[in-house]
Amino acid sequence: MPTNISNKKTKTISEITSLGVIDRLLLNQPGAKQGSEWPIIYGEEKGFDRFSIEKWLDLLDTKEFTVKDIAGLYYLEVKTVLHAVACCYFDVGEVEKAEALLVEYLKNNDDSVIHNLYLRCLLAMPQTTQEFYRTQSIKWSEKYALEFNGEKNFSHIKRDPDRQLSIGILCGYAYTTLFEVAFSPLFKAIDQSKFRLVLFNMGSINNSDQMDYFDACIDMPIYHPVSLQQAVTDNHIDILIDLNGRFRLDNPIEVLMQRAAPVQISYGNMLATYGLEAIPYIMTDKYTLPVEEEKHYSEKVYRFKTHAMGTFGLPEDEISQLPCLTDQNKTFTFGSFNASFKLNQWVLETWAKILQQVPNSKLFIKAGGLESQRLHQRLVAIVDTFDLEGRITIEGFTPMDDMLKKYHKIDLALNTFPYTGGTTTAYALWQGVPSITLEREDYIQSGGGASVLKETDLDQFVTNSVEKYISKAVYFANHPQRLQKIRQSMRKRLNKSARFNPPLFAKDFEKGLRFIWQDWVKNATK
Repeated sequence: MPTNISNKKTKTISEITSLGVIDRLLLNQPGAKQGSEWPIIYGEEKGFDRFSIEKWLDLLDTKEFTVKDIAGLYYLEVKTVLHAVACCYFDVGEVEKAEALLVEYLKNNDDSVIHNLYLRCLLAMPQTTQEFYRTQSIKWSEKYALEFNGEKNFSHIKRDPDRQLSIGILCGYAYTTLFEVAFSPLFKAIDQSKFRLVLFNMGSINNSDQMDYFDACIDMPIYHPVSLQQAVTDNHIDILIDLNGRFRLDNPIEVLMQRAAPVQISYGNMLATYGLEAIPYIMTDKYTLPVEEEKHYSEKVYRFKTHAMGTFGLPEDEISQLPCLTDQNKTFTFGSFNASFKLNQWVLETWAKILQQVPNSKLFIKAGGLESQRLHQRLVAIVDTFDLEGRITIEGFTPMDDMLKKYHKIDLALNTFPYTGGTTTAYALWQGVPSITLEREDYIQSGGGASVLKETDLDQFVTNSVEKYISKAVYFANHPQRLQKIRQSMRKRLNKSARFNPPLFAKDFEKGLRFIWQDWVKNATK
């Protein structure tokens, strides 16, 4: 149920639970990811849920405790606690605190997993430029590449540029709604006489038959790099596509570093460069990665003619009237359904300024993770600072169908920044709701949301400064009839886009795979 943010209802963490909740030692935890010898414990299924770890964050915030102190209290390794608290800081939108802890640790320690987590933080931080991220990615490669023995001989591979190709898909979220909407219809539409598809699922297992369009599905819920690499080899994969990116914790980067397949492609969840010779290609579009920004990428860039990602199979329910036009009080409702880690302080304060300039307005924030007490307290502080009592409402995760219906309550979406929502922006548009989006050349992950809008000729909602972001939001709040007109024409506009048309997008995708394969055949020396 939605909850109004109010300073009158806030409870402190100590009132809700206590440090005594954490009374377990680290026993029988799942194996570590990325080949590290230490276990990852963050997450309910791994032993320590977010509420437990948030107690550790409270201790760290007092400056009286260090990560080493907490590790001693609970008989854990320092880097195990560091990983858990950094992930928790990240998830509640306090990414700078996570980054600071990781930087301090890496001054005196080398660890590929912790270092990779640092790069993950950089992707979500406002001050990270494209060039700085590229430099840091290359440093990671130089420091750890020798661990993975990336040189492989593929002389046995048949170099026929037009033969049927075996395509491997690396994914940690194959049995989720995101995969079902963004990738399943695409892969179903691929010409199987030209491409054999194999899924390597590193996430949860579902015994449904939704994956019958794959030639094979290899489930590896307990990730082990050697086993995954062997599975790729056994299935004779020609092109290996990484759908995880550095951003996910189940990132199979050392398998990619070992050149498990002759051709390896970054696609889907990685809008920045890997900076690795072992991943020589990236598939994207002209909106997400403009030509002038290509200098920040080590990969060869293949651009689709339309959008780089699909959003398929969404329900055809009727788009509602603009809510403020039917509301008795004519209240204008802004909304954001972006992930909670994107709710940094800059974003929240910007949204508060918009509410101040549109007096008869409110903000509806919906995302998984909003049950976090730390995030709740930050929102309460925003309410107090900007005098917004009763004007911010939050709601946690609900299934896709319910989430989409909640857009009937939203007049205008507000995108997060610098890490914008791509798929989230597409969902909103499908329900008739455009999203004010901040895009700047020096922001790594800002192109995802802007690309969805630009590809559907909605550039008027894209801006390049926070000041213009605020002014655009205020303008449209004061001109609801313009939004109503856009809202009612939205589906017709979107149905022309390949992003919402699987067969059309599949043809573009197939051309991309074939082009990249032929480029490798032409230039390969081994």
